[in-house]
Amino acid sequence: MVAGALAALVMFTGAVGVGGSGGVPAASAMMPAEDPAAEPLTDAGIDQTEPAAALVIAPLDAVLSDDDAEYRFTVSLRNEAEAAVPAGSLRVSLDPQPLGTVAELASGARDTASASVRIAQLSVAETPGGGEQNLTVTVRRDELPLAATDASGVYLVRAELRLTQTEPLDAWADPLLVSESAPFVWQGFGEIGQVPVTLLVPLVLPESVRVMPSRAQIEQVVPRFARLIDAAEAYDGVLAVDPRIVAGIRSLGDDAPASAAAFLEQLESTTAQLIALQFADADPAAQSALGFTQLLAPVGFTFATNEGTFSVSSGDDASEAENETDDDAGSGDTDTAAEDDPASEATDSAENADAGPDDAGDPSGEPSLAELLALPRSAATAWPAAGAVDSATLELLAASGITSVVLDSGNVIDATASRVRIGDFTALIADGALTSATRAALDETSITHQASGVASLTARLALTAQQGSDGIVLAVDRGAIAEAADPARLVDTLAALDWVGTVSESAQPEGTGALRAGETAEERRELLRGTVSRSAQIDALAPLLAQPAHLTEYQRVRLLEAFATRYAEPDVDFAEIDEATRVRDAELLRGVEIVPTENTQLVGTSSRVPITLHNLLPFDAEVSVRVTPLSAGISVPERSYDAQQVPAGSNQVVLVTVDSRVSSGESGMRIEVWDRAGEQAFAERTLRLTLRSSYETIMLVALGATATLLLGFGIWRSVRRRAHSARE
Repeated sequence: MVAGALAALVMFTGAVGVGGSGGVPAASAMMPAEDPAAEPLTDAGIDQTEPAAALVIAPLDAVLSDDDAEYRFTVSLRNEAEAAVPAGSLRVSLDPQPLGTVAELASGARDTASASVRIAQLSVAETPGGGEQNLTVTVRRDELPLAATDASGVYLVRAELRLTQTEPLDAWADPLLVSESAPFVWQGFGEIGQVPVTLLVPLVLPESVRVMPSRAQIEQVVPRFARLIDAAEAYDGVLAVDPRIVAGIRSLGDDAPASAAAFLEQLESTTAQLIALQFADADPAAQSALGFTQLLAPVGFTFATNEGTFSVSSGDDASEAENETDDDAGSGDTDTAAEDDPASEATDSAENADAGPDDAGDPSGEPSLAELLALPRSAATAWPAAGAVDSATLELLAASGITSVVLDSGNVIDATASRVRIGDFTALIADGALTSATRAALDETSITHQASGVASLTARLALTAQQGSDGIVLAVDRGAIAEAADPARLVDTLAALDWVGTVSESAQPEGTGALRAGETAEERRELLRGTVSRSAQIDALAPLLAQPAHLTEYQRVRLLEAFATRYAEPDVDFAEIDEATRVRDAELLRGVEIVPTENTQLVGTSSRVPITLHNLLPFDAEVSVRVTPLSAGISVPERSYDAQQVPAGSNQVVLVTVDSRVSSGESGMRIEVWDRAGEQAFAERTLRLTLRSSYETIMLVALGATATLLLGFGIWRSVRRRAHSARE
């Protein structure tokens, strides 16, 4: 039953495939593997110091049984270099001795090597640069060197890609290109007992949501969130909730989908333990690394509630927001940064924003900031990026009123339990290897990586149970669970393993441990400093808007999302993510701009010159335009045009009356865009003017002469006709 449940996690296509085409069936022969030491492939022109290919192997069923007629293994060969990986042979072997410890599994080999047994071999075509091949290896029951009487336990299967240079094809002396191993559980684990496992299940939005979720995005994610709540309740799990989900639903008011309203009710009434993450799951460790003295927090959501409808005032519910994410879902009420740090500019501008009305119930029915973020019964708990926490991070959390934290096991030393005291903090220690395995298990872009993650999770939990453990915390990876179509399926599968007993966080024993100081990657720190600095510059454009608070609120959410913990994962290209942020920042920093024109000609003594304004901000602007002539050749009767409405992402044309004082020449005028209060100029452009007022006189004379000639010609023709008629 367990094997079937694990197999259901992996979508299996059936036939053997190599790069989308038919493959070579697995060989049925079985022989001991000589497995000579691999030498650098100088003859083949391949540098083994930097493998040209990444090889992954995994059983499609993480638990194999003697009753099965055949066993299937999936293999992924990915070429991460530009040069092609030459054709070769894929050789799969099995170590017939079971692993005894998790350490052996982590190393991928046993302390005492035993004679591996080949179970399959097939030819592999050349893999072009940047290409990938996916294969399925099928092994019949009589080819697997394990019997029903063999000890149940965790075994390793190994795949090797070798460069074929010798004949016959099954020779094992060929140079080794790349190899990888994977575990599987044989015959279950018998009566080994269960390891107490606490499941930490995040509820976070996918990466495609860069600010607040739209109605369509909420409708898309709510069904899988609801299933995760059911799973957490069934297995005594802990739900780590991003308050952006709650605020996003509530900001829609009466326009929220029925499924979203039902989900919100389910979340508020769940029996599962709740912890409130920082808004947008922002990483406290990264904020600490930038010198923040308080955690970032939203400053309001009127820009979002402005799009919803609210039929009932929520002012009476303000009392429900007690502890409302006491620290705004793990964040402080104020936002200040260390002196001389770019973060101070962003936080200061947000503090001065016009967000005051959002702090209390609105008579119109719009909920306050506290009401939008309220999550009853939730505990403010920080969950920083894995391995990035240091003492400064804990000091920042303490300054924000947080004394509960989730730490990666690599960030702690000498831990005697999965729940420890570190100074004034209660720390829940999540097993880092299990979290990494969940990332692969939820990877829906690759069947092989998905199966590899499931196999690693299954084997690690089995060995932990075999070794005997007081308890372990399994935290599902946040970035992966946000993108998975059905993450609850993985939770159900793991909880169904015979050697797993799910328990609540409070059931985990408490021990001692010490912090192993980590740090945020330098590249990420530098890129985030730039993001914070640009955010402050964008905030400074708020006076251009009809509702200035909308921009500072919107930009604060964008800034929090840029700090998202998922971007700290080692396999994430944060530079690429930052580039997308830079592009959007550059667009917003243009604000309300004057559309340039090459030259404008004035052909009369008085003209109306069009000035086009373009609003690149996401909200309607209200600005004033000031015009200053640059020479005495022109005069501008009206120099100020106030209350000019420029819709978001649209243009507005202002017609400026210009009088010419000379018949011809060159002149110009300076156009400035000021805020509606007239306190600051935000854009400026010089418009060149070519004066040709004499053209007007010339054109009038020419028009008059033409009219006179036409009239004379008409009279002459009439006279001739009459004279001709008289003669006849």
